[in-house]
Amino acid sequence: MNPSLFSSLRWRLLGPWRGGKATAVVGLTDRPAVFYMGTDSSGVWKTDDAGRTWRNITDPERLTGIGALAAAGPNLLYVAVDRSLGSAGPEGLYRYTWRQLGGALSASGRTLPAIEARTPSDHRERPGQKVASLREGRAGARAAPGPAERQAGGVAAPRQAPRQSIDAGAHLALVALRGHPVFKVWLDPHNTQLVLAASSEGISRSSDGGNTWTLALSAKTVGGEAVALESAPDAPATIYAAFHTGRAGLFPSARIATLPIYRSTDAGRTWSAVAGTGLPPDARGRVSLAVAPGTHGQRVYAYMAQGVFRSDDAGAHWRLASNDPRLVGGGQFFHIYVDPADANVLYAMETAVYRSTDAGATWQAFQGAPSGDDFNAMWIDPTGSRRMALAVDQGTEISLNAGRTWSTWYNQPTGQMYNVSTDDQFPFHLYASQQDSGTVAVPIRANDGQITYRDWWTTNGFESAVITPDPLHPNIVFATGWFGSVIRTDHVTGQSVHVFERNPKYREARFMPMVFLPGDLHTLLLGTQYVLATSDAGDHWKAISPDLTSGKGAITAIAPSPVNPNAIWVGTSNGLIQLTTDNGRIWHDVTPKGFKGYITMIEPGQRKAGVAFVVASGTAYYTSDNGSNWRPISATIPGRVNAIRQDATNHNLLFAAADAGVFAYFDNSSNWQSLQLNLPASRVTDLQLRHNHLVISTYGRGLWSLDDIASLRQLSPNVARSTAHLFRPSPAIRLQWDDYTDTPLNPDEPHSKNPPDGAIIDYYLKSPAVQPLTLQIYDSQGHLINSYSSVGPDKTLAAAWRSPERQRADPAGNRSPHSKRPAGATRAISGEPPYVVNVAGYWLAPPTLLPNHAGINRFVWNLRYPDPPHILFTYFGFQRDYFEYTLADHAIPHNTPWHEPQGPMVVPGIYKLVLTVAGQRYTEPLTVKLDPRLANVTQADLVHQLAVAQSLADGLQLSTHAYQAASAASPDQSVDALKKTFGHLNLRQARLLSGVTQADAAPGAEVTETVHGLCSQYNSAVASWNELPKQVAVPQPKLTPQHCGLESLNQK
Repeated sequence: MNPSLFSSLRWRLLGPWRGGKATAVVGLTDRPAVFYMGTDSSGVWKTDDAGRTWRNITDPERLTGIGALAAAGPNLLYVAVDRSLGSAGPEGLYRYTWRQLGGALSASGRTLPAIEARTPSDHRERPGQKVASLREGRAGARAAPGPAERQAGGVAAPRQAPRQSIDAGAHLALVALRGHPVFKVWLDPHNTQLVLAASSEGISRSSDGGNTWTLALSAKTVGGEAVALESAPDAPATIYAAFHTGRAGLFPSARIATLPIYRSTDAGRTWSAVAGTGLPPDARGRVSLAVAPGTHGQRVYAYMAQGVFRSDDAGAHWRLASNDPRLVGGGQFFHIYVDPADANVLYAMETAVYRSTDAGATWQAFQGAPSGDDFNAMWIDPTGSRRMALAVDQGTEISLNAGRTWSTWYNQPTGQMYNVSTDDQFPFHLYASQQDSGTVAVPIRANDGQITYRDWWTTNGFESAVITPDPLHPNIVFATGWFGSVIRTDHVTGQSVHVFERNPKYREARFMPMVFLPGDLHTLLLGTQYVLATSDAGDHWKAISPDLTSGKGAITAIAPSPVNPNAIWVGTSNGLIQLTTDNGRIWHDVTPKGFKGYITMIEPGQRKAGVAFVVASGTAYYTSDNGSNWRPISATIPGRVNAIRQDATNHNLLFAAADAGVFAYFDNSSNWQSLQLNLPASRVTDLQLRHNHLVISTYGRGLWSLDDIASLRQLSPNVARSTAHLFRPSPAIRLQWDDYTDTPLNPDEPHSKNPPDGAIIDYYLKSPAVQPLTLQIYDSQGHLINSYSSVGPDKTLAAAWRSPERQRADPAGNRSPHSKRPAGATRAISGEPPYVVNVAGYWLAPPTLLPNHAGINRFVWNLRYPDPPHILFTYFGFQRDYFEYTLADHAIPHNTPWHEPQGPMVVPGIYKLVLTVAGQRYTEPLTVKLDPRLANVTQADLVHQLAVAQSLADGLQLSTHAYQAASAASPDQSVDALKKTFGHLNLRQARLLSGVTQADAAPGAEVTETVHGLCSQYNSAVASWNELPKQVAVPQPKLTPQHCGLESLNQK
């Protein structure tokens, strides 16, 4: 299946907006609000408001695995990248060259749009480009010359390599060290042309901004990788370097070999080992260095496994500065920093940031929360130490007041999620565990039009928890805790009960599998080396299997069959696949002969018994005969596979979560197809199918949803060969998309989008249609409900009524030089509104037009009748020539309707879609269902509501016309009085329509009576109008009364 068929589909970020591991951070000295953070799994992010908001600047290059950053001014940023963590480009030092419009930057520091750009994969040299390399390094264009202050900070993730950006992170290009991990980039604070890189090759040096490089100190000569480079603030030519013999683990005692610290006094040209007298002879771990200011490079601090050491003679002699037991470097934590203005103030990274003000003799906890935040890197402004930033396992935080207060990391959607599970509520929730942050539950949609902090909650559990919601009790969730425990959490009370604890008789895997039996929703299964079962919510457990691991290892996957209630599949850490078809009485080893691997998950067949998909050590396998025969099926997926799911609606459709992204397998297709679409680069750890959504967990970008996959299920070669095709839509749920009526949240408040508001209608076009597309929606009686087109003005905008006074004053429709409205009368031009509004443009929804491009097109019908016209009144009832939003109805950034009130919503039922393409009609039924949460709402209630709403909408149409007629009539006291009456009625009708349609319920008797009264008042005014002398009532002498017809409804 050609991926271009579905390339227009889009993933939707669900959050949570809770930061994941940040590995590096750097700020700009000349722009106090600008900072960059590098992350382990989501690339580089930039803030230009001191951490209020962050945006990713490396997504176009699909980079992840950032380990170090260095910046000099707004246009030079070095980035260390690791391909083994998912980067699209090879390892190395990158720099991108391009042309700017006028070579200028905007006032905010953002680069103006490029005329020409080159992708990182395009390594062709340009004419006249100077080329030289270090090993496989490739040169780029010269960096902008000139002095710049040194700004660098970071912790190297495994196998890091720098990239360089010339326009503040928007574009990157390879310049050197291709294929080699780089752990530190150093810039001369007075000359950005001088660059040093510490890597697995040693210390590399460039004196021309990265065009050419020399290997100043080889790793082979020293015997290990270069991992640290630090210079004296007052003597930048004096630089110290540290090496180690390999990647440091969590525990430094594993690092036996010890390498000397090196020193250069000529800006990195030549190096010599310092004497190092007084340093521990071995087991130092990874050494970090800090050179004190005001000492001309004589005082150096070294942080290692044995603590913090100090030298006052350029590294010749050392002494232990402190024996504080909290300071254990060299392993997971290894960074130390010195205040650029005070040689005695130090900061050491641990589960807290520790601070010393006496040159390391004593230390106090400076920043960090209970349970440990795991601090990875720090940046301190070299021009003023009140500005600082921290890269933490939970994200990045910034302080502008020397650490007294810090910005939040609850605005960074960079969570490293291990897995995802779902419940069966409406709307359903996603449950996931997040590295170093715990657990989270996120709804697929929220009541307030967007998903915010008000909708997320924790299930409790460990950072790698497996979370299983109770299918019979929606507020109960089971999650694995730390040290082999299981907890049961009640979302209503918030309390968690430990129902299982580690016991010497059990062996558990890190991710203990836990699942309810589909055929017996009271029974929860848990994997140790046995399959354990509980039927009383964890109060008692019993084994329903023997040891399924052959005496070693633990169970890592349990998968009951949804087709055969007696079949359970089991996988183990030592590569065994077990199956019972009689509910645990007899177990069969169905492991393929000679098979080895760690079983990470099993997906039982969703439509046929005997079918299963197994993922073992990154490879997916398939059986259709209860494990008698197996075959690998993931050869065309690059890298490791983490999970496989089979669609229950179309069993020929498979989805895979892999380190390289998301993939789909269609029937009659020999290869897996990428389903990456707009998903940023990140390892996808798990996926689930629920309520027509495909949801995924990523290790670095949180949780995502591909909403409504009906078109993917129906996609076939016949569809691809057709000129056009209308897919059968999924049932649409009639619900209130936004129930929030208070002051809206600020647009920059962290939030995720809700699913589209209404029925999702997908159609396929082989090529863009030449003639306009049209879509009509009919009810079951054949009455037209609404219609749409691919061209012309948005009908919701054109429905608004333009002031007749304005028309009379400017009958030709000429645009005022100060007017923002288009010329003409009531109809918008090119999607522009026919009036101005009192809110900023970013609130407003785009025009409602049918998309027209090759492949799958998606249109969303909001399940409403056309919007009624109305007169532009302010909150206090004054008629004005602009629209005033007086309510927060549907007030969502980029989604707020231009026109309010909106048309009435249709009632649940069957509707007919008619899509016309080049004169050919394509039809499909559409089912509209009631919100499942509204158990006490009947169809009659909604029919009543629709009748009242339509009465108001009809009244708005009539009173608007009457007001317009009165405005156009000759001035007269009687006319003016009726005009005022029509206007007052119009205002009341508009407000009542918003109120009547605000919920899915029948209006109360008092409301119905009020609506009926407005209708009667209108008819009375019409009667008075029609009795006026003909010479007054110009141009239309007669008005039509409204048929009220609500008496019978009012009696119900």
